[in-house]
This record gives sequence, structure tokens and C-alpha cells, in this order.
Amino acid sequence: MWQSLVDESGANSVLGHYSPLIWLPRKTACFLFEYHANDFRIQVPQLPALPAPQDRDEFLDVHALMKNSEITALLGTLTVRKAMKDDGHFRLFGTLSIGHKLYPGCQRVQCWPFEQLLYYGANRQDHVLVMPPNTVAANFKLTPDSVWYCKVMLLFDVEAKTDSGPKQYQCAYVSILEQQKQRPDEYGAYDDLRQCGSRVIYEQMQEVAHWQ
Repeated sequence: MWQSLVDESGANSVLGHYSPLIWLPRKTACFLFEYHANDFRIQVPQLPALPAPQDRDEFLDVHALMKNSEITALLGTLTVRKAMKDDGHFRLFGTLSIGHKLYPGCQRVQCWPFEQLLYYGANRQDHVLVMPPNTVAANFKLTPDSVWYCKVMLLFDVEAKTDSGPKQYQCAYVSILEQQKQRPDEYGAYDDLRQCGSRVIYEQMQEVAHWQ
């Protein structure tokens, strides 16, 4: 199925090598379970019960609730669709345009990390600020501490056979930048930035990242 488009190293015959492609199926299944599990109670009856967001604590590993067989069953609901280059379960995009209900114009988030150049001889992967999931929009106030700092890894959509029929999910696969930790007795090069109220963040190196 999805493995027919991506080999074990994360390479695609058309787009070239990009290791996050290896994790795209599993992460998509985790996304469907964590945020849309009720769409699949008939299609995948073995899915475990998921606590409501307000009943979860910071130590709950939502993805650990799923077995590999349940991940496979969720991925089995994905529809194969035609795209410009090939057939497959994941349709990739290079640009996300974000408009506004009241004001003209739009903001464009771009992500095309593949060897096949797309944007004026460059492969852009934009960094964005993201409102955390399950945040009530009416109560949200934009501050340096109320958002996630992310690097966009892929823009894609999938279509799944849900209990109520086919449904499309438009997704951004992001890498969350972590806040850099420092011991209280340790002086670092970023102290002056911290005193100014800046947040120092870092991205884990791909080759030492631990995936689940």
C-alpha cells in the first residue's frame, strides 16, 4: 500500500530522499486516532477509548494506547487517489495559503524539502507559530508562551473511509522546536537574550532524534 511509494530509507522514486516520509503513515494514524477517533468506531471497532481532552494529564501518552494492528487498521481506511505524478494515499503540496474572513490578501506557508527544486532554485521549509491543538479560539491570546514554534516538514492531505462516508483531512506535518534548557548555575551565550524576554529554541538533529 503506502510502502509502494516510499522505500525503507524514506526515498521516493519521483521526489528523492526525505527521511520524514518513513514516519508519515504512522504519524497520520496517530493524528486520526488522537483527534478523530470517533469517525472510525465502526470502521475500526478495536480502537481503544480515548479520554476527553479536559480529562487528560500531561503524562498521558495518547499514542501508546494504540497497538500496531490498530495503526494498520486505521491506515487501511485511507483511499488511493490520483495525483500529478503518481497514485497514492498521501497527496503532497508545496504551499498553504491562509486567508482572512474580513481582510484581503493571504499569508503563504511554503514547504518543499525534496531534491526536485520548486521555488526559484531553493527548497523552502518555513518556520511558523502554531496555536496548540484543543485551544479554545475565543479565549486565545497571542503571546510568546501561548504558541508552538514549529518547522514545517510536509503539507499534505489524505482521504479516509469514515463511519459516515469519505472524509478529507488537510494536514501540516511539523517538527516542534524545543525550548533550550540551562542549569541555574551555568552561564551561557543566550543569557542576555533570556533577560530580554526572548525564547531560545533548538531543533533536534535528525540523526539523533528518537522516534516513536
